[in-house]
Amino acid sequence: MEEKGISEFSYTSILNMPSYLKIEPALFYVARRYRAGIIDEKGKVVLPCYFQSVQPEIRIINPTAMPELFPVKDKNKWGYAQKGGKIIIPFQFKEASHFSENMAIVKKEKSYFLINKKGELITKNGYDKVMSVDSDADLAIIVNKQGKHGAVNSKGEEKIPLI
Repeated sequence: MEEKGISEFSYTSILNMPSYLKIEPALFYVARRYRAGIIDEKGKVVLPCYFQSVQPEIRIINPTAMPELFPVKDKNKWGYAQKGGKIIIPFQFKEASHFSENMAIVKKEKSYFLINKKGELITKNGYDKVMSVDSDADLAIIVNKQGKHGAVNSKGEEKIPLI
């Protein structure tokens, strides 16, 4: 598909993040023929309208960085695509978050896991919830079935035991 500017394309909807966030470069989530994609502030296609859904991202830590991988949904499964739309991590997850440095939170079946940018599981055991990823501390806060909290790093090593 040829990349076209917004003035050359007809989108059924264009959504921007709230203006008070002032995210640069600005990314707009667009829909065309019931498919979702992303364009930049100049109307250049970042992610073609190939997908059932695209996961919005709010970049607070590094607002000027363009994400390497975008969570995208097709046939009710989430995967990850790079700029341009090439699928890097196949559609296989019930839920998927954006990457925070080298980790992303995904849900398979009834459990949450952490994955790396190759789609490999960082955590082999599933958790009831992965609450957040702190890329500065290289930790993800996890919750197990007994309601205990702990933390693992990007290698899957338990850094704060479940208590």
